Amino acid sequence: MRICSLLVLWLARAAAAQEVGPPPAGPTAIVFKNVSLISMVEARVESDRTVVVRGERIVSIGTTDQIVVPPGATVIDGTGRFLMPGLTDAHVHLEAWQGVRPDFGDAPLYLAHGVTTVVNLRGTPEFLDWRRRVNNGELLGPTIYTAGEFIIGPAGPSLRRDSGELVVGPNVTTTDDVVREVEAQARQGVDIIKYYGGLSRPEYLKMNEAARTAGIPVVGHRPIPLELDALLEARQPLAHMHMLTNLYFWPLSSQMMTLFANAAALFVLVLIAASSGVGGLVKHRRPAAAHLPLASRLRSLTGWLLLGALLAVIVQVDVFVFNRLQPNLLLVGFAALTLFVSIVSVALLGVSVSVWRAPNTSTMTRLRAPLTAIAGLVLAFALASFWTRASWRATESGIDRLAQQLRDADIPVETTLVGFAVLTSGPDRLRAMQADSWLDYLAPAIQDGWRHLPTEPAPVVPEPILDFMKTVTARLHRHGVRLVAGTDALGAPLIVPGVSLHDELTLLTQCGLSPYEAIRTATTNAAALLRRDAEFGTVDVGKRADLLLLDRNPLQDLSVMKRPLGVLVRGRWLPREDLDRMLADLVNRR
Repeated sequence: MRICSLLVLWLARAAAAQEVGPPPAGPTAIVFKNVSLISMVEARVESDRTVVVRGERIVSIGTTDQIVVPPGATVIDGTGRFLMPGLTDAHVHLEAWQGVRPDFGDAPLYLAHGVTTVVNLRGTPEFLDWRRRVNNGELLGPTIYTAGEFIIGPAGPSLRRDSGELVVGPNVTTTDDVVREVEAQARQGVDIIKYYGGLSRPEYLKMNEAARTAGIPVVGHRPIPLELDALLEARQPLAHMHMLTNLYFWPLSSQMMTLFANAAALFVLVLIAASSGVGGLVKHRRPAAAHLPLASRLRSLTGWLLLGALLAVIVQVDVFVFNRLQPNLLLVGFAALTLFVSIVSVALLGVSVSVWRAPNTSTMTRLRAPLTAIAGLVLAFALASFWTRASWRATESGIDRLAQQLRDADIPVETTLVGFAVLTSGPDRLRAMQADSWLDYLAPAIQDGWRHLPTEPAPVVPEPILDFMKTVTARLHRHGVRLVAGTDALGAPLIVPGVSLHDELTLLTQCGLSPYEAIRTATTNAAALLRRDAEFGTVDVGKRADLLLLDRNPLQDLSVMKRPLGVLVRGRWLPREDLDRMLADLVNRR
């Protein structure tokens, strides 16, 4: 199938290249002559290629001796240079309430870094107008694909300004509400639906069904308060890699009753220890010697149970406070604790029966014995159903299982690792980010806000979590899950438009992706997410003329894409001098 597809593509290109004369009259053509072409159809460089663009479309591609240069064309010498598709940041925010410049005034930051397409994941009619004006050539900037307002159910979050003013919150409740909202956004002309959480399972599935009916893709956060099975059934693309943490690895929001039972059992055991006198509880090494008096056996077993509970607390704190994620060790530890607590609790039940049958047993002892056993069994259930299972999910086998499920459901995942890298940065790294010269190009309100952010004494998110998410990313990629590069640019502090996408691609190579595979996340995979494969993502005849001209091979060095020699965006050529001039204008514009 792959060979057939490539053969068809080759024949199409050959037909397009065999022109006996120049292309039909129309807008002035732009010709990249004798260039090394990286089409992103496959991981190779095609040397001695000439690419002809007319208007916003690529009209022909072929070897230099095949292509006839149209009269009056602008010819760009590609000798020793490389041509590739423009990049896509599939997760940005253009909201004015963040302090961005009006009329897509921050567009030069994207263009100067080779980003020719952006996907805005929260939109208003204003951004639909920006999209129209970019398409019509009235605004110079990357092509915009935009969502409408977030869809948020009753159990979903609210976003507020620093002043406390509500920006957006729950806006749908019933299935009828959900369908009406999706249909309304479809009439507005949005390109994508952004889900933010809070719907029950029926409403969540109905939202995805309504979006499919309207022909609009959905991307969003994890479906709070649901679990992975709902996401798999809906086949909803995820807007953040780290959403898998609470969706699959440690599903806290969907397991609150189990966690409450865990805490309640620990609390009861602590009360029993306090009322019994801790010193007398652990004086026997063996918990069930038959000749011991019942009260003594009860104290001994209770002591062992409290020891198991204490160890469980220590390991749980190690996971959630210190984040020392050692999955294999945790799995063995929680499994052993589950078995130990279960055995002691069952033994306690047996002793409880004997205590109730024995004459002259105090009322307090009769109450304490079954209560201790029940608390132990509840703790064992919590350890087995949540902690041990979660520990297995974080192992390589557990991650592989997740990857296979996502792949089989054909669910793309936006990576947004760069945002997590900010959250895991310590004070020194944060101060370095605040001093970065790229912040000078942002609107004054954003500059001031970011440069005056407090630097915490410790990272907001412990660094091991980023390392774990890199491991997850690597294994998802290995199993064929489609990864899409997105950064959350301007949606979170210190994520600079344009710059952040290159940081994201670097992080992806640290996850084991080759340069070609990393570039695919910002080209072909992004186009597939939007169902716009025929529009952009590769250099091919008929596709939008979004191209980067580079002085080195990006398949060998990704950093060359940070500063392209020139950018063609919707058929408009911007050499490096123009890009630098546009950046300088941003600094001067207050």
